[in-house]
Amino acid sequence: MASLKRPALGGRYPLFADRRDHRAEVQAELQAELAKDDTAAWVAALREAGIPASAVNDVAAALADPQVQAREVIE
Repeated sequence: MASLKRPALGGRYPLFADRRDHRAEVQAELQAELAKDDTAAWVAALREAGIPASAVNDVAAALADPQVQAREVIE
């Protein structure tokens, strides 16, 4: 979790089964960390770390996308 600038959860939860069994704790830690910045900053940090990343748009953001508007997909 170097991209998150914090120690990796892998030390406490090295196996998928460990993360699954402690899912609520893992999710809470990730949500708290991710709430510290906006989507664009996280996408940039993850890409800089060599991790493929992209924002996931809600319907409003998808419809506001310049490419969608230019293609006149939605009237």
